[in-house]
Amino acid sequence: MQSPRLYYGWVMVAALSLTEITSWGVLYYAFSVFLTPIGAEMGWSIAEMTGAYSLALLVSGVAAIPAGRWLDRHGPRGLMTAGSIAATVLVVAWSRVESLLGFYLVWAGIGLVMAAVLYEPAFVVVATWFRRYRARALT
Repeated sequence: MQSPRLYYGWVMVAALSLTEITSWGVLYYAFSVFLTPIGAEMGWSIAEMTGAYSLALLVSGVAAIPAGRWLDRHGPRGLMTAGSIAATVLVVAWSRVESLLGFYLVWAGIGLVMAAVLYEPAFVVVATWFRRYRARALT
């Protein structure tokens, strides 16, 4: 008697769980962790720095529209792969920023990346792999 095989969609959910936790941690929550040390080192005010974060959220919201169209036409693989590569480059750039303008530009780029790698593309992956148990896979 054979044991039932694990549905590959559950492997995808496990992988997405790890990548989403990492992406949210680095691209979304890390800002608040580094806010005070960056401000102290660079001499920027909290208001100046959080303006860059607000810009990232605005860019992410606007970029979600074309990202959604891309996801509908081409699926999530290319978008999430490109977004992950760009995120890596932008996080390294964030560590090298020397001016407030550069800080804003990096965070505008991170906003684009947020639209490419956070919830919406991940949910498309889950919706593609699951007809039955979709609600369970998404929660």
